[in-house]
Amino acid sequence: MTVPGRSRGSDKPKLSSYYPRVNDLTSSGGTMETHPLPCRATANGLPAGSAPPTAWEITEFRGRAGLGQLEADWRRLYAATRRRTSYLSFESSISYVENIMKAPDQLRCLRLGDGQQARAICLLEPQLERRLGRPVRVWGMLHYNDHVRAVLCPDSEARRALASALVAHLRRHPWGRPVLVLGPEPEDSPLWEGMRGEYCDDPQGKVGELDCRESFEKLMAGIPKHFRRMLANARNRLALLPEIRFVIAREPAELAAEYQAFLELEAAGWKGESGSAIRFRHGQQAFYADLCNNLRNETDFFEITALYADGRCLASTLGTRTGSTYSPIKICYDQAYGRVSPGHLLIAKVIERCSADPGIERVDFVSDAQWLRDWNLESVPIKQTFIAIDRWRGPAIISLLQFRLGPLRRFAHWLRQGTGRVAGGAQGATVAKA
Repeated sequence: MTVPGRSRGSDKPKLSSYYPRVNDLTSSGGTMETHPLPCRATANGLPAGSAPPTAWEITEFRGRAGLGQLEADWRRLYAATRRRTSYLSFESSISYVENIMKAPDQLRCLRLGDGQQARAICLLEPQLERRLGRPVRVWGMLHYNDHVRAVLCPDSEARRALASALVAHLRRHPWGRPVLVLGPEPEDSPLWEGMRGEYCDDPQGKVGELDCRESFEKLMAGIPKHFRRMLANARNRLALLPEIRFVIAREPAELAAEYQAFLELEAAGWKGESGSAIRFRHGQQAFYADLCNNLRNETDFFEITALYADGRCLASTLGTRTGSTYSPIKICYDQAYGRVSPGHLLIAKVIERCSADPGIERVDFVSDAQWLRDWNLESVPIKQTFIAIDRWRGPAIISLLQFRLGPLRRFAHWLRQGTGRVAGGAQGATVAKA
């Protein structure tokens, strides 16, 4: 359901009352310096007046070179982030800018500071929003996939201050784009507590997570009986095939070979037919190759897990270990061997390994795909939010989005349900007549 923001006719304080002026653009060093942005949230979460407010400030760095200037701050914030995925890593951001982003010179790297140190970093790129039928130019977070567009911010206080600080900065420097799009982020994220002015929420579904601090046996006992039975039957059918082995690749030579095997297997299946395979999407083959080569240290690394049998690869997954989180970020399987459910057996192997590792607390599937739901995942609702940053066009676009994502979406859903009921009734009548 769409949750509209405050309209201009509201009796709440106007947006401008929250957003002090920011310095003009400068050309020195590719950065934009800002004046402090007083924030109504305080260090102890009390209303203004109860304690001195934190003096938040935004500094902007531009392009690939600007991102490089933030490396030290980025790595410090990343190391302090307890629940993180590989998409938050500096290696991932650099690879995205170099391989996927179509206009890297327009990258905007916004650093939120408290006057002493960096507390958050948000990367924005120019995007086209098409929900209104006609493209609208917006600023959006880097589009790794439909469920991941990350803000690097390890503490809740800074995350609560970030949205209002970003809007204040972008209102001063919109560069012809009237709307900022934040998220997807979890619906309960502190990021949304700092929202002000005209905005519109758009629920984006859910992502699935699994708490793997329990033993694998206990996790298996918690899944539906029919699914346990299906896995047992799949194992029995797999056992009839020759040369069964699981491969876990972490070393460069192994990763290179398994990555090519993954690309070929994925492109040969339904993802290849639909054009959604990595090999057929702009820059993604090089993006994941960079992660293979560069995401490699004691606590964060890239690996590929694959299931082989009958002399061929039946299933493969690209995975990352980042701190206490493991993420199988891509998976594919050989459809000709669907009878042995190789994808499910591979995921079972991944979960078994994670539950046996005391350093891993959760498996983040970075999606909520239907085929994963029998694993009894915790579903985390996520949403995107559109925020007006242009004082004239922005509110008009937000109003249109509120209508498009609210009443119009509900009407379309009602219409589809009605059409389904009519079709079902007609089919029943035809059967009865026959």
